[in-house]
Amino acid sequence: MAIKELKYPRIEILTKYKKSNFDIFYLDDSTKMYRIHNSAYGWLFYDSGAGGRFNGNIPKFSQKFLNSNLDVKNFMEQNLTGFGTCYLAADINGALSESVFRSMEEIDNFFISKDVLINKKGVEVLLPEKKRLELVDLTSYRNRALLKIDVRIFSHENYSKCHLWAHLFYILGFDGICYEGRNNGDKCFAIFDKNQLHIDDGEDLGLLGDSFLFPNLELLAKNLEILIDK
Repeated sequence: MAIKELKYPRIEILTKYKKSNFDIFYLDDSTKMYRIHNSAYGWLFYDSGAGGRFNGNIPKFSQKFLNSNLDVKNFMEQNLTGFGTCYLAADINGALSESVFRSMEEIDNFFISKDVLINKKGVEVLLPEKKRLELVDLTSYRNRALLKIDVRIFSHENYSKCHLWAHLFYILGFDGICYEGRNNGDKCFAIFDKNQLHIDDGEDLGLLGDSFLFPNLELLAKNLEILIDK
C-alpha cells in the first residue's frame, strides 16, 4: 500500500522499537565529512531554529490542531528538549549541493554571485581516533519501512514534521541522521548537538573562489546549467 504523505511520528515507535532495531550508519575516525559555512564564523554550528530540516526545534501547534491530531499531541507530551543540528556531507560535491545550490528550484534565474565565492568556505572534518557516531540510516529502505515513511522525508516542505522525526531519533539515542540530499541524492549527515564534534576536528579548505574548491563548484554549476558571476 502506497504511503500517501509524510506523517508525523507515532508515539508507539518509542515503545515498540529500540535503537538496535534499526540499520545504523557509523561515522568513525576513517570517515571524512565536508561542510560549507560562512567565512565570518567557524565551521562548527548547531542550528536549532525552524529553518533546518532535522533541527531539534520544538514546533508550536494550536490546541485545535493538537486535539484533532492525537499522534502529535501524544508526542508533544514527551517533555521534548530542544537541540541543535550540524549538517555535513560525505563528499565536497554533496556539501556544495546542499548549501550553495540549496534553493535553486525556488529562485528564477538562479546564479552564483561573487559574494558567495568570497563569503563561503569549505572544511574537511575527521573525527578523532576511536571516536564513533551512530546515525539512524534513513537511506535504508528497511528503516523507512519500519517507520512507515518514504523518501519524501528528504524533501518535504513541512519542516515541523521533520523536526519531530529528529526528536524521535534523538530520544532513541542516535547521534544523528544519515539521509539523501534533496538536490542530487548525495549522502548527507545531520549530527545532533551532543558534544560529539569539536572545532579542531575540521581542516580549512579555503574559500569557494580559491583554486582548491572552485573547480568542483564550477563543474556542478555547469552540469546544472547555472552561471557563476566571476
